Amino acid sequence: MNSCEKIDEMEKIVDFLIGKGIDPNVYDLNNKMPSDYTRNPLLKLAFQTGSSFYDDFKGIFKRKELTDFQISKYLVHRFLIEYRTGKKAEIADHILKKYSRENIKKFLLWVYNGIMKKEDQILLKPIFDEFGIDQQNKRSFKEDIKQLYYDQDGKDFVIEVCEKEVRVHKFILEARSQLFREMFILVQDDSNRSKDFTEKSFNAINLLIKFLYFDEITSNDFLISKNRKANQKFLEEFDLNFFQDFFQLNKNSKLLFYKAKFHQ
Repeated sequence: MNSCEKIDEMEKIVDFLIGKGIDPNVYDLNNKMPSDYTRNPLLKLAFQTGSSFYDDFKGIFKRKELTDFQISKYLVHRFLIEYRTGKKAEIADHILKKYSRENIKKFLLWVYNGIMKKEDQILLKPIFDEFGIDQQNKRSFKEDIKQLYYDQDGKDFVIEVCEKEVRVHKFILEARSQLFREMFILVQDDSNRSKDFTEKSFNAINLLIKFLYFDEITSNDFLISKNRKANQKFLEEFDLNFFQDFFQLNKNSKLLFYKAKFHQ
């Protein structure tokens, strides 16, 4: 995309925001050149729902309803333990048994959101050493989650959209979307798929799923076609209600049949 096209795209975004009654200045459009603009302002609407990448994952550590393994006295998600430590959950449990409950909790919180105080990094170095985790060269938590997006074989849940399938890790939906999290808690029938009822396009749902992993979307992600009208129509699918429905439970949401059983 050349500079003129980027500016034109930015003008479209501004017009769209104004049309929705949203002040574009809130999204730092005035003082940013298109070449510097790496996060599409429409995606920032998601944060108005209170969704925060690190808080989402830390929060699910405290939710016990969807856990499937126990380490010490802590109920955890086997998938995340094995992905972040590179060890089978049973081996992780065996390693951690010799440590205090307080230190186990600090380590598990690091597993869930990658945040740890410097003094705790020193304190827990023996644990990291036993797991073979080099904290200096370890990818950041956010980079770990981004890499999951490309793990097609490990994606264990399907959202059916317009007779196509959007594949996603169930754990990511549990962590980042209250709507899906509550649905998984209420409907425990071992199904691995659900139909979408947003009336949004396959590309829109697919891009939103990507956002759950990356926590950012570039403006290029909205360029799905060489046809400008197609790109504009796609852009218009992203509005505040869409994000509110997806990230927070909304009793009026049409996102999915919230109280219904999963569709086999």
